[in-house]
Amino acid sequence: MSTAPVDSNNVPEEATQEAPNTPPATVEELNKAMQQGSPDQVRALFDRLLQQYPTSGLLWYSYAQFEYRLNNVPELEEI
Repeated sequence: MSTAPVDSNNVPEEATQEAPNTPPATVEELNKAMQQGSPDQVRALFDRLLQQYPTSGLLWYSYAQFEYRLNNVPELEEI
């Protein structure tokens, strides 16, 4: 399973204003998981990271984009 990587340069400005401190290592970990992991593994990683960084607009936006690319409307609506 491969989805487009997280691109912090392509995120709406308002998504990064609340929590601009999402560590780059977090983005790298997500990109690796999206390229190599199953959708369930990626969701588990998003859930874990969002517990650590609950106000990270980048993470929320990336999670929604991930589900959108999978055309997973029910999960997207929950986000």
